[in-house]
Amino acid sequence: MNLRYAVHFIADLWLAWWADKEELETAYNVTGQPSNITYITSNLDTNESAAIYAGIVAILLLLNFVRAFYCFSVMLNSSKKLHQKMFAALIRAPILFFDTTPTGRIQNRFTKDVGIMDDNLPLTFYVVIQLMLLVFTTVLANAIFNPYSLILVVPIGFVFMLLWRYALITTRPIKRLDGTTRSPIFSHITTTMEGVQTVRLHRRQTEFIQRFKDLQDRHTEVWFLYLVTQRWFLTRVNILLFLFGASITYAAVITKNRKQTFSNST
Repeated sequence: MNLRYAVHFIADLWLAWWADKEELETAYNVTGQPSNITYITSNLDTNESAAIYAGIVAILLLLNFVRAFYCFSVMLNSSKKLHQKMFAALIRAPILFFDTTPTGRIQNRFTKDVGIMDDNLPLTFYVVIQLMLLVFTTVLANAIFNPYSLILVVPIGFVFMLLWRYALITTRPIKRLDGTTRSPIFSHITTTMEGVQTVRLHRRQTEFIQRFKDLQDRHTEVWFLYLVTQRWFLTRVNILLFLFGASITYAAVITKNRKQTFSNST
């Protein structure tokens, strides 16, 4: 995965050098004044530079497939091992465990937790590592081409850490409450299915249906609160990213204008 982002960084550098070389050649064709700046692509024509860039992009695509296959293979094996260990521990559990532990809690562990390992964790891990490396390469590229951008990294990173810590402290109890309100639903369904004949005999279907609706509504309230906290955090992160991108663009424009003014004056 690190190799993939190293190639991505090289592709960005090559594209930047190529664009600067083309800009200098265009300025030379207009003004007739040669430039003293030498780029890696100075001895290459446009077709050769485009071919090298296409080769870098092809390597990048190949590394993307390898990275995706490797990450999901590792996560799939982890999920299998977790399920096997949980099932083995459940089989060897004493009778007292089944007498004191609700059935819904056991089902919740094998459905919700294993489902997270199968569905959410691989994609989340993949996206988190991808974003971390992408942010690192982006900051490194900006530091090379515009060192003044590093001034903005420290305060924005500090604000992001504060938001992340606040969101983590808030979402942890909500996530725990989600598991607490989910287990009674499974317990109620299991109890109802085991005693469905007794329920029908005493004509208590309406009460059991209403009980299920109440449990479902309680869990939905907690889940909605969890989604709201996630959206709150993502909205503020997007605002920080927008401010960082706008500041970098503005600083790049000012730096370029100053360089052009200095070159024209000399």
